[in-house]
Amino acid sequence: MKKSIVTFSILLLGVMLLGASCSKTPTQQKPVKQNDNNTSVNVSSNTNQPLVGNNEDEHGCIGSAGYSWCEQKQKCLRVWEEKCNNVSDINLKDYSLINYPLKQSPIYNQLDKSCYEDYWSDAEDTKLVKNKTEILIPSLLQLISSGEKEKPSCAMYIELFSAPSDGKYLYFKTAYHLESDVPYSGINAIYSLDLSNLTIKELAVSNFIATYDLYRGWASDSYKILADGKRLIKWDMNGVYIINLETDSKNNLFVVKENQWLISNITFGMGQNAEYNIKVNGNQIIIGIYDKTKTQSGYPIIVSDRNVDVQSDTWNYEEDIKPKFIAYENVLIPNN
Repeated sequence: MKKSIVTFSILLLGVMLLGASCSKTPTQQKPVKQNDNNTSVNVSSNTNQPLVGNNEDEHGCIGSAGYSWCEQKQKCLRVWEEKCNNVSDINLKDYSLINYPLKQSPIYNQLDKSCYEDYWSDAEDTKLVKNKTEILIPSLLQLISSGEKEKPSCAMYIELFSAPSDGKYLYFKTAYHLESDVPYSGINAIYSLDLSNLTIKELAVSNFIATYDLYRGWASDSYKILADGKRLIKWDMNGVYIINLETDSKNNLFVVKENQWLISNITFGMGQNAEYNIKVNGNQIIIGIYDKTKTQSGYPIIVSDRNVDVQSDTWNYEEDIKPKFIAYENVLIPNN
């Protein structure tokens, strides 16, 4: 009898242990990848979340268990348990760039000693803020200087360039407070700010947007940002172009013929400055085309480098130069 009881107890204990081991829920293991030496390295620390399934994606997230990769948080998560700032979740109206005194910036102690002089007392830094109170990036000057591996400059300032109606990017420009009256377009560089991961990138089209004809000029006089905030129309003496900030690309919309240009008037003030007769109305651009070889009065125009002269004994070099008008050209702006 005692032998039977012992045997039964052993069998019962085995069944209980087997049931306990089978009832454990599998958990998300640290996804691994092979490095160049064929050794495994951890790429996530998500170890305490219960899972089912075993179909891992490239990040080690198990889709059948509801997990997906969150780029901003750099981990696998279930979106109904924990939010990840996807593009669809971003409302650009929630974000703003706010200027504040450079003396209050976290980079203030890193500046050159000359920045502590009274001349720079009005210098500013810029921070990215969400919903007016949550500071996401305390210093854009710091972010820019660290990316370029240069010391922050108190002469640099930041302004919003464009805030599109949708998407995940804000665009801002950098410029400099100059101590001397040198030719300057008002734009040093244009950056995209990715709100999904709070990274910045200098746009390749920056230099083209910042260019101007002749000796002086402001870049803002030779472009117009379109309603979507992602594209702009840019023009110079040779043509009209459409620039896509989101794709960082440029395409020609109109190019002048030989001996023509788009300069409608040249003024003089500490150097020559070009003016244009171009209007952007809705989805249409009205372009004024002018003769590059003669003025409205018929005098020959001589163009050398970034300087324009009129071949006439009666012309004063400080007078406006008015090229001869040829015609208007209408160009449609493509939808995308």
